[in-house]
Amino acid sequence: MSNNASYVSVGKPKIAGAIFRAPLGTVLPTSPAASLAAGFKNQGYVSEDGVTNSYDISVEKIKAWGGDVVAVPQSEKTETVKFKLIEATNIDVLKTYFGDSNVVGDLDDGVAVNVNSNELPASCWVIDEILNTNTAQRLVIPNGKITEKGDVVNTDNEVIGYELTITCLPDSAGNTQYIYLKRTAVGSVSLNKSALTVAAGSTGSITATTSPSGGTVKWSSDDTDVATVTGGTVTGIAAGSCIVKAHVVETGAEAFCAVTVTGS
Repeated sequence: MSNNASYVSVGKPKIAGAIFRAPLGTVLPTSPAASLAAGFKNQGYVSEDGVTNSYDISVEKIKAWGGDVVAVPQSEKTETVKFKLIEATNIDVLKTYFGDSNVVGDLDDGVAVNVNSNELPASCWVIDEILNTNTAQRLVIPNGKITEKGDVVNTDNEVIGYELTITCLPDSAGNTQYIYLKRTAVGSVSLNKSALTVAAGSTGSITATTSPSGGTVKWSSDDTDVATVTGGTVTGIAAGSCIVKAHVVETGAEAFCAVTVTGS
């Protein structure tokens, strides 16, 4: 078989989230596109270093009389996954780093974090990536325990991050990881309007059509002081202009509409 550059890839996170954590025993996905069980919590943005998956094997050299190595049985195998979570005010991130029971409250009413030596329980982990040629890759860790934490640096020229090393432990089948890959259809999304004008305090609508059909559309406005958008309904806030984007979660396809808001 000849060399094929299309098989060479980098790993990029899915837009909808890349790392998820759930309590041990949560039902695990068995494909790269299956919806995750409700127990999985999105860990948000990861630092630009991405995810490092390490497979370390130690062997014992068995020598015969005279010094020849005659066997190299495996004596130890360790698998770890390392990454840094950078959403410092994400409650689910704080619970992951400090422990679920050690983080109480919400940002509106106040959050209390207890820092102690309580051992963190093992969890289920899912890491989603998009490779080249529209290939989805999902790494499932059925039994992963946090075994190392990096420093939390607070400075004015670096984002606060929570660096974690997960050691992968075997499940009941003896497996420490499951990796699923599948090439997905190249998707597209089109809008019924390329431009929309609404008055401040009024609404207008945009309809998105996805291919393949049934795609999950995530709407956003690049200036929410001018207009907001929910489910394709645009609400004028103040006079000005902005761009509304429709993003398809499953394929990454995007389409845009120029919105102008006039005075009320």
